[in-house]
Parts: sequence; C-alpha cells; structure tokens
Amino acid sequence: RSAALLYTQKSFTLAWTNAADTGTYFISSVLQRTGSPWELGVFPIEILISLLAVWFITWLIEIKGVQKGIERANKFFIPLIWVLVIVLLARALTLPGALNGIDWYLKPDFGAILNLDVWLAAFGQIFYSLSPGMAIMIAYSSYLPKKSDIVNNTFIVTLANAAFSFLIGFAVFGTLGYMAHAKGVGIEEVVADSIGLAFVVFPEALSLLLGLKVATAAVFFVCIAVAGLSSLISLVEAFSSAIMDKFEISRKKAVNITVGIAFAGSLIYATRGGLYWLDIIDHFINVYGLLVVGVLEAVAIGWIFGADKIREWANEYSDIRAGKWWNFSIKILVPVVLSVLIIQETISNLQAPYGGDIMAAALGVVVMLGGMVLAAILTSVRKDVV
Repeated sequence: RSAALLYTQKSFTLAWTNAADTGTYFISSVLQRTGSPWELGVFPIEILISLLAVWFITWLIEIKGVQKGIERANKFFIPLIWVLVIVLLARALTLPGALNGIDWYLKPDFGAILNLDVWLAAFGQIFYSLSPGMAIMIAYSSYLPKKSDIVNNTFIVTLANAAFSFLIGFAVFGTLGYMAHAKGVGIEEVVADSIGLAFVVFPEALSLLLGLKVATAAVFFVCIAVAGLSSLISLVEAFSSAIMDKFEISRKKAVNITVGIAFAGSLIYATRGGLYWLDIIDHFINVYGLLVVGVLEAVAIGWIFGADKIREWANEYSDIRAGKWWNFSIKILVPVVLSVLIIQETISNLQAPYGGDIMAAALGVVVMLGGMVLAAILTSVRKDVV
C-alpha cells in the first residue's frame, strides 16, 4: 500500500525511466533491499513517509466511524476503482499486441486443475478479496439490521468480486500483451505475480507507451493505492470493532490502539529487509492463518451451530433461498478441500523451508502462532483491563 502510494507520486515524473531497468529501480532505489531478511538496515525515507501517510489516512477514516468515515470512503473508493480499471482497460485495448495478451488470458489450461498450488493460490486470492477468515465480514455484518437479506447480498458481493477480478484481468493481460509485442518475446516471459507485476512489469510497460504515459501510470497506481487502502480500512475495522465490543470502550480509543499496534508491527516491512519479511509472513498467514480459520469457521457453522438452522434463518429474510447444497459445502466440501491444501503445504514446507531460510521460515510460523495465542489471551481478558 505504501509502495503504491509512493509510485502514484512518482508516476507524474515517470521516475523509474531514469534507471537501467524497472526491477533494479524498485529493488535497489526504492526499497533499497539488503541481501537477506536478517539485514534490516535503516528505513528508506520515501517508504517510511508513505507508510505514515497510509496509516494516517486509515486512522482518519476509521476515527470518523462507520457511516461518516468508512461508508463515505467506500462510496468514493469503490466506484472510483471501477472507473480507474475501465480507464486502464480502454487504454490497454488501444495498444498493439493487446489482443494477443487477452487471448492468452482467456485460453484455458485444464491440466492446472490437478495442480494443488493453483488451488492454494486461488483460495488465497478469494480469502483476500472476499475477506472470509479475517473477521471483516463479521464486523461489517454486525452493523446490519437483523432482517437483512443475507443470501441475496452474498450473491451480489461474490459475483461483483468475480466480475471485477475478471474485468481487471483484461486490463492486465492486454498491457502484458503490448509489452510482449514491444519487446518481441512471448507473453509467458513478461508475466509476473503480485509485487513483481505491479512495481516491475507494469512500470516497464508504462515506459514503453508511445503516449499518455503519465496519465496511464497515474491512473494505474491510484487504482492500486485505493484498493490497498480500502482493504486496510476493513482490516482495522474488524479488529477495532471486536475490542470495542469486548472491552466496551469508545471507537476513538479502539482505533488508536489498533492503528498504534498495527503501525508498530508494520515498521519491519518498511526497512531495507522488509520485502523478505513481507513475503514470509504473507505466506504463513495466507496458508495457515486464513485457511485454518476457514476450516474452523466451516466446522463451527456447519457442525456446532448447525448448517440447517443458519440456512433456514437466512432464507427467512432472503429473496434468493440457499439450498441444501450450502449444507454440503459448509459441512463437507470446504473443510475437506482446505484441509487437503493445508496438509499438502505443510509437507512441502517440511521438505524445504519457505524462502530457503529455515530460521526465517520458523519465525514466520512463530508470528502466525503468536497471533492465535494473542487472540486467545484477548478473549480471556476481563473487560475492565483496557
């Protein structure tokens, strides 16, 4: 998020074009990355300032509350990000080679269905984009009227999320198709994932444009920054609303505690070794934190609270009724599939530590387990402690 905000500012001068290549610029000039996760180094000043800005914006929106802060921000952010993506798509379609990239995007590879890594990546994407397992949906739903149409809203949110992801894929692969065309290479040679795509491949593609470089770059990085801010606001709300309810404290105090702790914890990612830790912690939180919570939630809903009872209650107030397929999904399909992925990833990590550094991987596990222990402690703490 902080890098996206920083690159939004840099897009007005296309600062990365002054370097030998965009990868070197991002790693060496912006992040100033060290040689290992154990060499943190000092804070790159631009990254630190951007991190402060991100947390200040988040704090400002959160402190205003759900309606005056989060709701107003989302009414602005959500339509804006759709408009920005459409602008990116329209621009991508004007570029030579874009249709080759889109064709590559739409061409199915049915063999990948048998690849568990693909399923793991897919579940990770869904967990991050729809936010199950993070308490975000629970926090936001707590503000809904008791007779809300839950089933209908669920279909709207999930289908809108899928539509957005599908739409942005056209913009991404259209641009990658242009980049492959401009460099005279295959699409697979310019495809990257996650941070490499956003801050290495795309800046290079933007620098290859014949016109509207600054405008296109600004739109692209504003889009990433807005998406990052909206998700961060949701995460902060999930935690702050939980401690508001648990300890019966004011929103201001809850937000101050949440943002203060989160900001302090995020400082490690702003160091010169921060990219290593971002990758390691993200991996273990994604695989074990989210997937394990997903299994536990499915078991709790399906077997402890009772899938039939919850489904009947939700259907009572919904235009679209959830069928018995939902019972099967929540009781059997979801926990079994997620458990298989967790076991497979555990075997993989035991065979070779993630990132090639056993100590760093072990610390990633400790951080993940530490979060679970902290949650258990906070649950047992008395209300009058805070």
